[in-house]
Amino acid sequence: MNITTTKLKYIFTFSIFLLSIIIFFLIVRNVRTDIQGHNLILLKQLDNNSFPIPPLYYFCIYILSGLSTNIVVLNYTSVVFLGFLVAWKYNVTTSYIKKKLLDNQYHQSKLLPFLVALVLIFIVPIFINYPNDRMYLGKLGINIWHNSTTICVMPFVILLYRQSIYFLENKEINTTNIFLIFIFISLNVLIKPSFLFCFLPAFILMNLIQEKKIFTKKYIYVVCIVLFSFLLIFIQYYLIYLSSHYEVLYAKDTQKGIIFKPFDFFLRYSRNIPLDIFLSLTFPLFFILFFFKEIKNNVEFQYSFLMLLFALMLGFLFVESGKRMTHGNLTWQIPIANYIFYMVNIILFLQIIIKTSRKHLFQPKFIILYILCAHHFLSGIYYVVKMIMFRTLN
Repeated sequence: MNITTTKLKYIFTFSIFLLSIIIFFLIVRNVRTDIQGHNLILLKQLDNNSFPIPPLYYFCIYILSGLSTNIVVLNYTSVVFLGFLVAWKYNVTTSYIKKKLLDNQYHQSKLLPFLVALVLIFIVPIFINYPNDRMYLGKLGINIWHNSTTICVMPFVILLYRQSIYFLENKEINTTNIFLIFIFISLNVLIKPSFLFCFLPAFILMNLIQEKKIFTKKYIYVVCIVLFSFLLIFIQYYLIYLSSHYEVLYAKDTQKGIIFKPFDFFLRYSRNIPLDIFLSLTFPLFFILFFFKEIKNNVEFQYSFLMLLFALMLGFLFVESGKRMTHGNLTWQIPIANYIFYMVNIILFLQIIIKTSRKHLFQPKFIILYILCAHHFLSGIYYVVKMIMFRTLN
């Protein structure tokens, strides 16, 4: 990495950090969101001599605030910490884009990865009725600005995805790679385990596809990774649903659990579920339509598609029972997996662009994809502005 690229990295990352702090400051000042709600949960749990589960985000806020129990201090601590996390997510995304282009020996400009990562951290579902269109609820999110734990877990989601791809694409076992997978799985569980609900089945299936048989040395590691993950998830399930840990928040909730209730959560908010799904996936759907032949055998495309598919299956088919039924806690894996899916498809599109001669880059299919990507990005800018100005998530 030369000095110019290093300077660009610092300039862009610090700019994203400052911009994110401004956005979160305005959100906390103007909009009731999970950011303030999570801090209230922390205070209630502390008053009850306990701590929220999963604990890591809350622990960081509590420590960074100087062990404060003042809601204002906690809120503004969250503003700075979340700004740092978005900048880290941006940095990890940039690093991955650069790696995929360089590893495949594609020529790249110094600015390209930074600009593409900037687009990626703002894209949201396309809006077609700007004054009245629902911005978030009822659609498949991509970037989340109002939920602290989802924002917090995203850098570790991308890092886990990167390590799992390395595992899939290499025949040899690398102990550092295995160790990092265990570390990032643990951090996901300690912050928000949602991604693992789609990561684990996709990881198992992709290993089967790659290895073409079960009884291999590599698959023993897959089994260990899955069993380790299930153990951590079960401990959390017990604390949240079977123990009295959250009685201070959900007193006498005898029906708490998970039930099969297809499309229940989305039917509460979506005016047209098929249309909202289409608007949430417009760019990748058209990209797949235009370039399916070129990408169908790509491991990352298959893997990210499976993760999104499993994320949608869980979010569409199951809800929490009891007092949490309308909270949508079984849908958080959807925007997480969708971000990975967009990242993969945009990287594949970049690779195709770089390999294509300039005279073909303005064919109708390329122009359509440029416009759709720009529309997703501009919808994301509009989403943030409207959320702050109109003091609503939707």
